[in-house]
Parts: sequence; structure tokens; C-alpha cells
Amino acid sequence: MGPEVWRPRPRGATPKSVTPLHLYDLRTEFGGPSPELGGYQRRRLEEITEYTIHHLGGDNYLNDVTWEETLQAVWDWQVGHNGWPGVAYAFIVRPDMEEIAWVGSFDTIRYHAGGAKHPVYGVGVNNVNGLAICIAGKYMGKDPDAKTLARVNRLIAFIDPLLPAQPRRIVGHQEVSATDCPGDGFLPRWKGDLHT
Repeated sequence: MGPEVWRPRPRGATPKSVTPLHLYDLRTEFGGPSPELGGYQRRRLEEITEYTIHHLGGDNYLNDVTWEETLQAVWDWQVGHNGWPGVAYAFIVRPDMEEIAWVGSFDTIRYHAGGAKHPVYGVGVNNVNGLAICIAGKYMGKDPDAKTLARVNRLIAFIDPLLPAQPRRIVGHQEVSATDCPGDGFLPRWKGDLHT
């Protein structure tokens, strides 16, 4: 059974049906303007060679907070504070909710991982090669639970056939940039639980 994509629903409402993967399609609301209107540049899908895992870095995005409040906080920081053209991630997974927010189009180069300047696009090469998946919460001194990691794996299984057939690897933000993201346990404990 494939994923079901729908728009946000009021707090406490029941999803239309139970599927293995629930996606909120929020690309229009939070993905930023099209490249023609000053948004993120486009890339060829063949350039995506890795899934870059992130965390939001704070637990204030969880519990008693709607998806809209979470995404507004991310938007305010990444667009309002950093001046980026849209939310940096393609997907955001919240451990406390079944739904996964689909925020960014695959073909846009989002500012999520930096790196040396790409010779064609002029932005960090890791932004060009990586498709950003963010897990809400801060994972310093704790790890995402098994249910959340299983949802990330189902998400990758959904994405992979939509991209050109080629090997892709999973990397943590910390493997391509100087940061602790997605958490201090990523390399020693939970990276091995994720797979393409």
C-alpha cells in the first residue's frame, strides 16, 4: 500500500485511513518560492547521492505543538533569521506524530549541509548531493526511539524509487559539516539502524 498524502488536519482529528506512511504535503506552504521567484536553485535528480539526516536541535518542537506551529518555528529561524529562501529540509519526522511533513521538492538545492562550493551551483556541495531528512527533537545524550527510526526507513523506501536508480548512502549532518547534528549517538549507536 502506498503513502497517503493530505493537507494538515485540526488537532485531534483522525486521519482518513491508516497507511504505512502518512505524509503531510506542505511543500507549497513551507518549501519557499520557486527558483523563478527567488527560491532555491534546481538540481538534476541524478545529483542526489545521499540522504542527510538532521535533528531540529530542540524538544520545543514536540508535544502539544501542532505541525503548523513546528513548521512556523522552523520557517521563522531558517527563513526569517538565516535569510534562506525556504525550509532547509525535504522531510521532517516528528517522533510524537505519525505524519511526516513533506516540505521540500526533491529537485531543489536546500541549504542544509554546507561544504565546499559546488563549481556549477556556487553553494555547498553537500547541499547539492544530499536530500535532507530531519528528525524533530534534540538527540544529545539520547537517541531517537526505534519507532521513529523505522518511520525514517519507510520514508527512505518511499523516496528511493522516485529518484533515478543509483546507490545512495545515509550520512549524518556531522559527517559532512562541523556540527553535532543529528546527535552525539548517531555514529556510535543509531546510524546502523537506518538503511537504503
